[in-house]
Amino acid sequence: MRKSSFLLIACIWLSALATSFLPCDAAPSPKYLSSGASEPHHNRHGGEHYWHKPCGIHLNDISIGARASKSEVRSSMMSVRIQFQLVFNDFQKQNYDYLYDDASNDLKEKHYVPNWLPWNTSWIKDLTKARFKGIADLMPMLHSDLQKFAMALEMVHGDEQRRKKVKDALFSTKNYLKSLLCEVETSIASMQAKIPDPIGREIMTSEDRKHLDETNRIVRDWGILLKYKNYLFAWEHVFEKPIQNYDDEDDD
Repeated sequence: MRKSSFLLIACIWLSALATSFLPCDAAPSPKYLSSGASEPHHNRHGGEHYWHKPCGIHLNDISIGARASKSEVRSSMMSVRIQFQLVFNDFQKQNYDYLYDDASNDLKEKHYVPNWLPWNTSWIKDLTKARFKGIADLMPMLHSDLQKFAMALEMVHGDEQRRKKVKDALFSTKNYLKSLLCEVETSIASMQAKIPDPIGREIMTSEDRKHLDETNRIVRDWGILLKYKNYLFAWEHVFEKPIQNYDDEDDD
């Protein structure tokens, strides 16, 4: 492993160790969930939203020297694939279909699809035939999409106050998403590509921020989880491609 890659990994590891006993975020202030006011990029405890620094540090601020070799990029992408599988498995384990069974009966197709939440997965499914480099080049897009889901899941988790089992499931889902964001961000940094800008709640509309009654809130939350589920399943078809296939591709 080259010195530059070792430095990047060491910085991330030390930062993760320093924050390992802290929650990934705090619940958003109710005033931002029930009004049209723009929320700052910090939570109510003064810290940044967890999707802004999923590794605990801004990787754009780290100089890692020369561009990573193709073998290093492949290694980084394999780490993304492994972390994605952990996220995918945990999401399935939470059994949201059961936890939101009542809401699923009320949810109609596209009942809750805000324009800021990724929902079109057809382009992802096309990646199953893509070469390794084509998938690696799309890590910044994956990073931006995951930020948006992180923002939505923070809202869902923050609004859920009555059902402890659901609250705990959402907390686990958020933490796994944070780990995946860190792995994707590390991969982008290793390729010396630009890490996407942090996404804030200003992309949400006043309609998205309206205070909902319990029934409509649960339907909304299930709609968000369903879109996240579809997104994960689309990428699962991409990452299920055997690792050796990545290695067998000819170098450009």
